[in-house]
Amino acid sequence: MTEVYANQVNNLPLWLIIELKKRKMGEIIMPDWLSLPRLKENLAFEKKSVELSELPFYWIEMSKLLTELGPDNIEHLEETKGLLRDLKDIRTNKLRSSFKAILSSNKLGNCDNPLKHLKIPNISGFELSEMRPMITRINSNLQKLEKCGEDASHPPSGST
Repeated sequence: MTEVYANQVNNLPLWLIIELKKRKMGEIIMPDWLSLPRLKENLAFEKKSVELSELPFYWIEMSKLLTELGPDNIEHLEETKGLLRDLKDIRTNKLRSSFKAILSSNKLGNCDNPLKHLKIPNISGFELSEMRPMITRINSNLQKLEKCGEDASHPPSGST
């Protein structure tokens, strides 16, 4: 581990930052992605693009911890929280509508399971956990459709 000195900026693990802040042994310098300009930039990207903006894998969890732990270190705290909420809502709606589109595109008899090779760049851990039940349900239904399609193409044999 890197040596830590007083009155010096250090890159530390989040768990250590939390402990030091609780003991009033340091200040938090917020990451660049949590600044107002970057949040506004990401929000604008989310609104105009079908893709997800590039954020840390644990951005939701980290932003919650950092806004609760270091509100004195964030300028315009309420605006920042509002942008984070908007960003999360837009991304969640975008993911839900994407999965609905995938599901509806397979109702026309196309039995090829699109979830076999599904790639979602920039999805966060929280978003993945939140979408897991929907992904599981869609995959299960598509597997049933595949099995049904296979059964229909192979008539039963042995009876005359």
